[in-house]
Amino acid sequence: MVWQDLFSRKNRVSVVRHNGLVVVRKRFSCEESYEREKEAYQLLAKTPIPRPRVMEEYAQNCMYYEYIDAPTVCDLLESAEKGEVSEETIIKVYLLMVDWIDLFHQATHTSMGDVNARNFLFDGEVIYGLDFENTQQDRCVEEDIGQVLAFLMCYTPMDSKLKKKVFESVIEHASGPLAYDESTVRQAYIRERQILTDRRKSMR
Repeated sequence: MVWQDLFSRKNRVSVVRHNGLVVVRKRFSCEESYEREKEAYQLLAKTPIPRPRVMEEYAQNCMYYEYIDAPTVCDLLESAEKGEVSEETIIKVYLLMVDWIDLFHQATHTSMGDVNARNFLFDGEVIYGLDFENTQQDRCVEEDIGQVLAFLMCYTPMDSKLKKKVFESVIEHASGPLAYDESTVRQAYIRERQILTDRRKSMR
């Protein structure tokens, strides 16, 4: 029984009841993505990094995950733009998301590859990462942080006053406590933003 279809550009993702439990079912669009996700979860199995647990996996490119009843970071950002979530809270959430990405790199020696804010949940205390079908081994942390910032500034309304404050807070956090190169992060942001812009133009 499908209760709710979830946003996904490439796969069929739904909240369903399976074996008496409410879970998330993900049907992958191709076997390569399915295998890459499985490999990422094998690496994560040895770490405490928060992510939905895999409940079961099947042939035909389908996996079942623990259902976490929490908004995405993208949802929280939209709420912050409406004044329903404080500026301090959304900045905190973004810094926690960058910390999660940093831990992911350290633990797996891979890049998540798609750090869209829709791929992170926040339950009020913990950030959970999900969607690991785009992991890459030849990509540095600064590139992922640059992509985080590109997505941030391109969400509607683009380049808002709030988003600019979140942007500078992330830059300060990445180049301060995390000790990453600010110039590399900013260059990655410019490159990733151009990619997003070109992609949107091609979809019109």
